[in-house]
Amino acid sequence: MTFGIVPEEKRATDLREGELDPKILDRHCVSWEVGLLRFDVCVDLSVPEADVSVYLLGAQIAWVRLDRDHLSAHVGGSVGSVKAVADICLELDPVKVVIDAELCVPLAPCKKYHIEIPLSPGEDVDG
Repeated sequence: MTFGIVPEEKRATDLREGELDPKILDRHCVSWEVGLLRFDVCVDLSVPEADVSVYLLGAQIAWVRLDRDHLSAHVGGSVGSVKAVADICLELDPVKVVIDAELCVPLAPCKKYHIEIPLSPGEDVDG
C-alpha cells in the first residue's frame, strides 16, 4: 500500500483502491506567524499527536512532539539579540493546540501572544 504523496504523473482520477491510505486525511497542518516569530503545527488526529516547529527570524529555534504522554512543552531560543519563548499545549477534547508566546526585540518592550488553533472540524482560530 502506498502512503502519503501521490506521484505527479498521477491525477486523483487515476488512483486505484489501496494506493492512498485514508489516514493521510487525519493529518492537519497550519502555520501561525507574528512579526519575526512563526509556528508550524501539524497534528495527526488519529493518534492524536502534534509536531510543532518554532522559527525566529527564519531560523528554527525549537521542535517538539506533543502526545498523550507529553501534552505540553516550554521552548525558547534566540537569534542574535532577538529572543522568544513559548508554552505549547495539545488539548484533546476538542483537539487543539494552544500557544502562549513572548517575543523580545532590542529597544522595545517584550510582547506576549496567545493563539488557540482548533483542529476539530467546524472551529475557528482564535488569536
